[in-house]
Amino acid sequence: MFTRHVRTICATFFFAGVCGLHVQAALAQGAPQACLDAQSAMDARAPAQTQLDLLTRCLQSPGLPPEISASVLNNRGQIHYARHDAAAAMADFQQALRLAPKLAQAWYNLAIVHEEGGRRDEALKCYGRAVEAEPKFPAAFYRRCGLFWRMGQAAPAVEDCSQALSLLPGFAEARLMRAKALEALGKHEEALADLNEILSANPKNAVVLGLRGGVLAALDRKEEALADYDAMLALGPADRQTYLSRAVGLARLKEYDRAVADYGRVLAHKPDDVEALLGRGRVFFAMKQYGYAVQDGDLALKADPRNVQAHLDRGDAYFALEQHRNAVRDYSAAIELRPKNAQAYLKRAYAFKKLGENERAVADGATAKRLDPSLDVPNFASFWQSITSVFD
Repeated sequence: MFTRHVRTICATFFFAGVCGLHVQAALAQGAPQACLDAQSAMDARAPAQTQLDLLTRCLQSPGLPPEISASVLNNRGQIHYARHDAAAAMADFQQALRLAPKLAQAWYNLAIVHEEGGRRDEALKCYGRAVEAEPKFPAAFYRRCGLFWRMGQAAPAVEDCSQALSLLPGFAEARLMRAKALEALGKHEEALADLNEILSANPKNAVVLGLRGGVLAALDRKEEALADYDAMLALGPADRQTYLSRAVGLARLKEYDRAVADYGRVLAHKPDDVEALLGRGRVFFAMKQYGYAVQDGDLALKADPRNVQAHLDRGDAYFALEQHRNAVRDYSAAIELRPKNAQAYLKRAYAFKKLGENERAVADGATAKRLDPSLDVPNFASFWQSITSVFD
């Protein structure tokens, strides 16, 4: 849960701002014995229950200053979370923040509990409070970057990972996440620069080789892309991520049959792999095999009924099959799940247009433009080209 880039706020929690204090020196300054015992247990990596018991005794020490109590609660919360007791962890982090509202580590830890519990909006708020309290907190920027990425918000993801890298230039995980977000924004050259830097330090990183292959494919550098895929596979037995990475690149190179085969290898091991189903569905769409694209959309939504992209992709396939009412249902489901998705409104506008429901089409087009003023609301022909050229 807690990355190697971030330590607890203070290893010796009972003196705010004083880290690495020896036990005897702490005794001389009057630290409660119960807190010293707890610190010794943590330093010695005692059993978790022993640490919890001693931290609780420390908290019961009379006259313990609020900021010290907050740090103790933060430590205890981390132990609770490591033992998979998210409710107890959350209670400790929240109590710590009531005592010390600017305790950045507690905000960060609380954000992780929210994020891994599926409460993404709350997690974003807590990561924001963490970096507000401690602007030089690379792990918090990185975690928020990853969360933005998983929420489909590539631009703020790039900003946060860039901030993490400005604080910790060697933070390879942040550089990799930024490369993914840059690629999603179509900034392939910038993504390539990040991936090259990672590979300069670790040239045998199969995952990064696969991602670079995909970026090179997007740049129409076919031979280099295929060389990266060969190098990736030469490193050892291919795993899920290896095949997914190669499938994306092969699709961009319009090697559709080979891409379908790679997605099939993933699905042979895990038939409900949503990422593979979505990817294969998009390849089928590009091949104009719209019925198969609908089937993969069905399977993806069976595995993850709230997947916005699956609704959008299946809606496009229904549109291509001229099943415009079904397309409207999928686009509407996407809007319900993500009400500010301008593309979903735009797609539904054209589905309504095909159904002859012109007033609803105009209303959706206006909503799309309001949500994204930069959106060029196209005529029908250019709109259809925009959703069929999925790998251009």
